[in-house]
Amino acid sequence: MLGDGDPDPSEILQLLGDGPFAVRSSAVAEDLADASFAGQYETVLNVNRPAELREAIRHVRASVASVRAQQYAAAHGLSGSGGIAVLVLRMLAPEAPALPSPPIRSPVGATKS
Repeated sequence: MLGDGDPDPSEILQLLGDGPFAVRSSAVAEDLADASFAGQYETVLNVNRPAELREAIRHVRASVASVRAQQYAAAHGLSGSGGIAVLVLRMLAPEAPALPSPPIRSPVGATKS
């Protein structure tokens, strides 16, 4: 930990190895029965260096207090987020799509020319 309470990005990178990384939220109130905060909190992609990681962690953590997240919470009768954790995940370099594309179908009644 650094003096300001933030985790030391160099220690995180030492544990995780080479990037790039995704920095994202995980909050208590993200997946409720009547509300989903999906898209309300920030995610930062392609983070590589300690300075970028430190800034990304602060950015994601601050997004819990954003106007967008606060308005969403208020609209769903929630008084606060209940806390937020920040996750640092190694990004993958996929070689193929995660899901195959659905087959293209002709509209009903269409004829081929």
